[in-house]
Amino acid sequence: MKVRTYRWLKAASLITSAAWLAACSGGNSTGSSVQVSVSSAPSSIASSVASSSVIAPSSVALSSSSISVIHSSSSLSSSSVTPTQSSAASVPSTTPAIQTFSFEQARLEGESTLKADSAYLGNGGTGSAVVWDFTVAQAGEYKITLNYSTPGSKVNHLVMGATATKLEFNAAMPTDISRVVSLEPGEHFAGLEARSGDWGNMHAHQLQVELLGSLTINQPDNFSALPSGADVNIAFDKAGTGALTYTVNDGAQKLYTGPSPLALGTLADGIYTFKFGLENTGISVNRRITVGAVTEAQFVETAGTQFVLGSKPFYFNGTNQYYLMYKPEQMAEDFFKRAKALDITVVRTWMFCNSDSTHDGACINKRVGSEFILTKKPEDRTAEEQALIKRSFELFDNYVALAEQHGIRLILSLADHWDFFGSFQYYAGGTGQTSTAYANAAARQTFKDYISAVINHRNVITGKKYNEDPTIMMWELANEPRPGSDAIGFQTWVDDIAAHVTIEAPKQLISIGMESSFGESGGGDGYDALKGFNSNPNIDAISGHLYPKAWTLSDAEVLGTLEQLAKLGRELNKPTYMGEFGWRTNVLREYDGADYIDKEVALGPNSDQAEVTAFVKKSLAQRTQFFTAWYAKAWELRDVMGGMVSWQLSGLEWGNGSNDPQWGSGDYGVYANGWSGNHDGYQLYCVLNDSEYSITTLGAIGKNMEGQTIHLQEHKPVCDLIKEYSKKYIDLNNL
Repeated sequence: MKVRTYRWLKAASLITSAAWLAACSGGNSTGSSVQVSVSSAPSSIASSVASSSVIAPSSVALSSSSISVIHSSSSLSSSSVTPTQSSAASVPSTTPAIQTFSFEQARLEGESTLKADSAYLGNGGTGSAVVWDFTVAQAGEYKITLNYSTPGSKVNHLVMGATATKLEFNAAMPTDISRVVSLEPGEHFAGLEARSGDWGNMHAHQLQVELLGSLTINQPDNFSALPSGADVNIAFDKAGTGALTYTVNDGAQKLYTGPSPLALGTLADGIYTFKFGLENTGISVNRRITVGAVTEAQFVETAGTQFVLGSKPFYFNGTNQYYLMYKPEQMAEDFFKRAKALDITVVRTWMFCNSDSTHDGACINKRVGSEFILTKKPEDRTAEEQALIKRSFELFDNYVALAEQHGIRLILSLADHWDFFGSFQYYAGGTGQTSTAYANAAARQTFKDYISAVINHRNVITGKKYNEDPTIMMWELANEPRPGSDAIGFQTWVDDIAAHVTIEAPKQLISIGMESSFGESGGGDGYDALKGFNSNPNIDAISGHLYPKAWTLSDAEVLGTLEQLAKLGRELNKPTYMGEFGWRTNVLREYDGADYIDKEVALGPNSDQAEVTAFVKKSLAQRTQFFTAWYAKAWELRDVMGGMVSWQLSGLEWGNGSNDPQWGSGDYGVYANGWSGNHDGYQLYCVLNDSEYSITTLGAIGKNMEGQTIHLQEHKPVCDLIKEYSKKYIDLNNL
């Protein structure tokens, strides 16, 4: 049992409806990158501060230096867009305002006291703090400067609103430490805290808050649709001395020193992505507009912290199902019908298999000796290997075509950390799920050969190559890849593979596919590591997974993990999504005040059915409670969290060609008269109509954690919740 508090997260102001609507319309928001200056301070402080980050809670953009590449399906060139000087009256720039607060104005907490020339921070671990409350009237980039001194070296937390950073302070004379942060209008605070393990006992003399600049794009609104031949004029207000900067469709950055509006003239029909900023600041504001009629199929893209589709935002509710790549086509058809009935718009599944064995007669890149069959020369393959490749592509083609038929987009993983269908370790000649293969250049090349072969395959049903199909929204480099102790090797792998996928599929998005547990999984994915991995400009979106039982997360820590993912997305100016989340049927969380214990029981087809049913009723009710809280938190964070993808929707079973008493489901492709079993405890079952409640049997008994049946009525509340949020996200896209 463990209980933690995320005090700094609680201090973050949640985005309001008004602020979010502004974000949805492009967000007159500032960047969230951090600049740091330390005067007369030791290098240990400077290096520590420079490596930290401060994020405005509702910021939706980042500095232009770390803006991610936005894939554009438009062939329009940015070089053809040239501004003309406007004769309209300008809103004059204003000198940045400075607010200065004396030590007497500080708010003292715990054992902190006033001295003759300072506010003195009390002992560590006593709740001591010296902070200043201040208000800003406009969104912008602000420089916050704390003047302090110490009687010797002290270790404490520097607090800047929602973020606290543990630092060493050592300055006998009053010294400044400064940060540049993005702030939204409203109340904020900054100062010092002496947390548990800190030393306290240092002087705070003064706080200064200086507005460095602000930028508001008044017109056009984000996702505006303009008629053919319309002039494009950018009306803006700004404060600060820097010139307006802008790019069009990721072209070269240009400067504009004239008055508002910025007149871009008449643009050809198409979709345009603009990024505006202020020179010498991290301020960034995105605008995406459509000019004229755009008839070609649209790929999902990104604009700042949002997914976008054509001239609208693209929020999604989704689910997983990995068996689409090896189970009979009828199971895929059944699955997509259920997904469509829930108004699901994104499905995450897998497009790989590189193990030493087949799975129900499929494995696209089976390892034979030291070779992989798909990356062999065709003339070197055996007839059996060629047939295996053909069958695997038939299954891939089928689920991609079904997704297109039902209007559902796909997120596809290209490899796996786990050794169920072959881990990435196989490419280095091994097995299992270690992280030693990422640094292996030969393994990466073999993997890239596989990627090229798959992504360039032409679907025989749709007639499109996978890399030309808008149904495929995003490629994940792998399912839950873990860097372990080799962060450098993993970064090399991310850089290498992401660059390769970008070349092979330039119109589709890329994510690493990581869990983003922020150190809780033990897989080497702390915040700073995740920031480094996802900073790669070829990574368009940041994934997260959520498994509280496996990671021993309290209820509060689960919400804190979602907050952390949102913070990371804002800092990197990229959208985030929860690619997996779930709660097992055989686990029940029991509470004792603020503490909890997760009670896990062995449930299976041979367990006493009455006991199984009694337990499952409680655990599935708790799953509904947890999903309700998680969806609500993601909804609050929708300025940067674009989608939720549950693990995982299941359905009815068709025969796999085996009569094995445990795992066989009968003749291949023949309806098996029951449900696909809940073998991992995470499955979700949602009926298409009331008549399906009469189906109480299983296709293959396997390790079904619900005993001899599926408790459809107990699953229904989660199904209703999923459909509710599907509708909310769809409505959001149509605002």
